[in-house]
Amino acid sequence: MESNLYRYIIRRSLRQQLILTAIIFISIAVSLVPLQLQKWIVNDAIEMKNLGALLFYCAAFLVAVLAAGALKYVITNYVGMISETMLRNLRTELYHRILRFPLPHFRNTSSGQLIAMMVGEVEELGIFFGEALSTPLQHGLTLIALIGYMVYLNPWMALAGVA
Repeated sequence: MESNLYRYIIRRSLRQQLILTAIIFISIAVSLVPLQLQKWIVNDAIEMKNLGALLFYCAAFLVAVLAAGALKYVITNYVGMISETMLRNLRTELYHRILRFPLPHFRNTSSGQLIAMMVGEVEELGIFFGEALSTPLQHGLTLIALIGYMVYLNPWMALAGVA
């Protein structure tokens, strides 16, 4: 077993973490679209009193919001899948490690204690396995994207908001 928990996560789920990272990048890009569409709805469609543009922008806004929600749903389920898979693998590794204990150890330790160790005490690690890399990445990219969008709109407002 690895001595570092992050190394354990990367070594056992690198491919899944990379796929999750790609989905997060797409999700952040899609979540910025409704912000721009709101601006276009107010500035272009309502100010110009253009009903056709208003209907188009509102439909596009609805599609963008549904797409962003669907991507968040996919991210949540994929994180859960990573967590459960890694938790199953960890329990299997613990089981094989327990089987290497000397026989007198099994006489002194109850089977309930061993099962509790394999099931209950590693459960929190399972939640951590899926979120260890994705949650900081998702929140950090969201922050950077929103600050970037604010700079695009008005650099002074962005500077005031960041300050």
